[in-house]
Amino acid sequence: MAELKNQHFVPRVHLKNFSDDPGVDKRMINMINVSREKAIEGASISGQCSKSYFYGPDLRMEKAIGTLEGQYAEIIRQIESGETAIGTVRLLLPWVHFQHVRTDSARKRLKTFHDQMRDAIDDASFHWDVTDEELVHDAIGLFFRSTDRLADLKVVIIKNGSRRDFVTSDAPAVMFSKWLHQTKSIDCYGLYSSGLCLYMPLSPRSAFLAYDSNVYNVDGIQNNVLRITSVENIDNLNYLLMRADAQNIYFKNWADHEHLLVQIGKQKPFRTSGTRTQVLVPVEGELNTFRELKPGEDAKDFGRNFIATENVFPKPEQWFGFLKNKARPRAWHNGTAVGHVRQESWLRSQPEEMEPMPSEKRPKVLPGLPGNPFY
Repeated sequence: MAELKNQHFVPRVHLKNFSDDPGVDKRMINMINVSREKAIEGASISGQCSKSYFYGPDLRMEKAIGTLEGQYAEIIRQIESGETAIGTVRLLLPWVHFQHVRTDSARKRLKTFHDQMRDAIDDASFHWDVTDEELVHDAIGLFFRSTDRLADLKVVIIKNGSRRDFVTSDAPAVMFSKWLHQTKSIDCYGLYSSGLCLYMPLSPRSAFLAYDSNVYNVDGIQNNVLRITSVENIDNLNYLLMRADAQNIYFKNWADHEHLLVQIGKQKPFRTSGTRTQVLVPVEGELNTFRELKPGEDAKDFGRNFIATENVFPKPEQWFGFLKNKARPRAWHNGTAVGHVRQESWLRSQPEEMEPMPSEKRPKVLPGLPGNPFY
């Protein structure tokens, strides 16, 4: 089916919310290519955030997602019209997590991970050939295996009352942990980590935020809505997208393009690599203590060594004033590389061994998508 060949990894209905096209169909959008720092007025939405057979030529995932994006559009329509009941807002949590893993940036992160692992192994006989399609399937498979572990996060809709618009990107869902960055100087963590937040702009005037209420206070929430009038806070939320691994930034008002070009230029030096791989070797004279392999050293000269790979997440220029660290946070840590987690029981078992979440607390993965179409 040729009409399903061009497969989007960010819904067109999402991009249309950021379009200033006066037409009913909203076919055009303003954008900035980050690497070239080039602004384009009125780019075609149909050609954005898409690749030929991105999910595969058998169309299973493309068809499954296609039936769901209308539901996403209806949820956003309700929120934009003022419907912010907790049930409506919570429907966005698995959507935003799914958006985080389904992009080309997510595929590239996995590709970089594989390349870094191959280079770290440094063995000419080792081959790890993975196709782009397999990388996409692996990323989405992670969503199905882990999304219920975000069910403890609180959710809120951010309403933008400032003179600055939210922007979006081709990787619009961003994970971060203000608490770990600020209190532990840690920029690598996972879905189980304390302080985890998941952010995604929904339109120039609204955004979604999930956050760990064990370590954060968010003052001023009413009916699941947080109203922000500070331009500085909106700027720093936009900087999260600029500092992540998106290739293109999308925005509504063309009059903003010069300001955004300046800001993107300032944020580019702080963009994250997405993944980091290190070869660790024993510290002489210290039992079970390891350090990073230094330049010029050969891992083969050490009796033991292992490879550590971690995700690296962005932080804004300044942290948002509305997300406050608690004076007495609740986080659990056992001194291992697992780090600080949101539930003590998660320290006692591997993620794949954890007991299933009670059905009454488990979020619906996505309405109409009951399981992983790949498996």
